[in-house]
Amino acid sequence: MKTKNILFLGISLLVFAADQLTKQLIKTHFLEHESIQVIGDFFRLTFIYNENAAFGISLGSKFPYSIVFGKSY
Repeated sequence: MKTKNILFLGISLLVFAADQLTKQLIKTHFLEHESIQVIGDFFRLTFIYNENAAFGISLGSKFPYSIVFGKSY
C-alpha cells in the first residue's frame, strides 16, 4: 500500500473508533434529550435517537434504506 492509503485508513479507523466510543459513552451516561456544551454554543452533544437512515436522509421513506440493506417494509 502507498503511504497515503495507509494514512487514510488510519485516520478513518480513528474517526470510526471515536464515533463508536462517543455513542457508547452518551448511551450509558446521558438521559434522552440531555445535552452538554463541548465548545460553547458552537458544538454540543445531545442524546437523541434517529430512527431513519444516516443523518435522517430517508425523511420517513423506507425506500433508500431498503435498497442499501436489502430489507422490505
